[in-house]
Amino acid sequence: MHSRAQSGNCAKTEGKHISRKTNVNDGIITAVYQLRKNNVPIKRIAKDLQIGVGTVYKILEKAA
Repeated sequence: MHSRAQSGNCAKTEGKHISRKTNVNDGIITAVYQLRKNNVPIKRIAKDLQIGVGTVYKILEKAA
């Protein structure tokens, strides 16, 4: 175990967020809603907006 982790001075113990920043912004969210409203398939939405299929499902799930 590293000395920082033992002493409790690592980012996780300080409550900091340690993950990748998202590229999903309000414009992408709006685009997903509009495309889905026009019956565009989920895979096509993901490909066109260069986001993952799971991300499209998450965005649509929040709207429901």
